[in-house]
Amino acid sequence: MRRVADAALDMTATSRYRLCELLVESSVPLPELTQVEGGTPDCRFEVLPCAEGFTEDVHWFHQWADADKETWLKLADHGEDFLLRFPDRGDFLISQDGRDIRCRPLPGTPQSTIRHVFLDQIVPLVLSRRESLVLHASAILTRQGVIAFLGKSGQGKSTLAAYFGQSGFRLMSDDYLALRKRADDWVAIPSYPGVRLWPETSDGIFSVPPHSTEIAHYTDKRRVNDPALVPFAEGPSALRCLYFLNDEGGDFLAEPAILPLRPREAFMKLVSCAFSLDVRDKVRLERQFVAIGQITAQLPCFHLEYARDFAMLPAVRRMIVDRPVRSELWTWR
Repeated sequence: MRRVADAALDMTATSRYRLCELLVESSVPLPELTQVEGGTPDCRFEVLPCAEGFTEDVHWFHQWADADKETWLKLADHGEDFLLRFPDRGDFLISQDGRDIRCRPLPGTPQSTIRHVFLDQIVPLVLSRRESLVLHASAILTRQGVIAFLGKSGQGKSTLAAYFGQSGFRLMSDDYLALRKRADDWVAIPSYPGVRLWPETSDGIFSVPPHSTEIAHYTDKRRVNDPALVPFAEGPSALRCLYFLNDEGGDFLAEPAILPLRPREAFMKLVSCAFSLDVRDKVRLERQFVAIGQITAQLPCFHLEYARDFAMLPAVRRMIVDRPVRSELWTWR
């Protein structure tokens, strides 16, 4: 098989889009993003013809598994590039600087799945090479700044983002949040419009069924991208507070509970939420740890516990927005 990593990019008939302040040039349409004209691309994305993957003379150095211990992503060195293999979906090659990304989908992989993997799984890893920190988090914009919800997949980050969005707040991110140090603040960079929700979640949050689109062939989640229902933030804003969703939920609670976290506790939790493309890169990991230490020392961090019941969401909103957060520095009014 041809070593495509060594070939020049053939980016004819491309379009350009804005994503996390990046100008992305793509060989395939990305309808989830805002299309723009002109400018020098920060990142190029090319989808190659379907095949069984890139050459196998690679060194696998890391893998991620789901809750059932099934491998969903493997990482390897492929020449000077990174090879990311998603079983049953395809391969992605990322250059060392994150500027060039190529996808070789497996036969039969739908375009929607390719776009989802690129936008929601490849991009945060690429951003981790460029920004101070990228977190597995949803976030919304309040009058006082950005608040972020962090936790494992399935713990309700998107549900909270969508509910706050339809309550009048602007969405900053659905699943990953890029942060950048600016003077004395940590600035949150908006990702792209839309939230990914299970159909029953949409039914529980919105009074009228929203228009939604398919995310990928392997999930029933749908992408809701209606600015009238979930408005999107227009630019970066300072991060003001972090809420960690409790691993054990809070189904026994009659009311939501906000529990303060010590900086050391928050540090360990934040480490587990950070994206990193190359876990062997000690220099970048050290910078990441320094950033996490600064954030947890500067900003209030809390556990958020509440029963996973849509009827509890108004009480969660009141707890977070209408009452003072348990710090003299922050008032969410």
